[in-house]
Amino acid sequence: AHGPFGEAHAVRAVAVGSTIYASVGGSSNWVIVNDFDWSPKAPLFSADISANRRALQVLKKLPEGFQIQHHGAVHDIVRSPKEHELSVYMKPKPKVDLSRFVLCPMPGLLVSVAVQAGDHVQIGQEVAVVEAMKMQNVIRASKKG
Repeated sequence: AHGPFGEAHAVRAVAVGSTIYASVGGSSNWVIVNDFDWSPKAPLFSADISANRRALQVLKKLPEGFQIQHHGAVHDIVRSPKEHELSVYMKPKPKVDLSRFVLCPMPGLLVSVAVQAGDHVQIGQEVAVVEAMKMQNVIRASKKG
């Protein structure tokens, strides 16, 4: 795990049934984690950690793990020592400017297109109609151009 100041800490975790035993930085002190509630898409991880109920906010998925926040401190959690070793070579995912594109909020069938290539559109103007789950959704321009 990466600490709030970028320092790295090796965490060893051993699962025994529904309980996880973890040690940080090679310590002989083991932390007992049980009764945890979390799925990969959930924004909150809660568990009994050494008999105290704790909640961690999962901020985002990283290429090699997760970024969490606990008591205001942000930590990167990576999955294996090898991934941690190689993480310094990982390029950050590029931020793509999607402001020039019309995005559909859900998958569906394109029913109609109300504009042609080269047309100038106004904010809120109908651009297309998409059918999803037997409902037609009007896709509108979010900016003019």
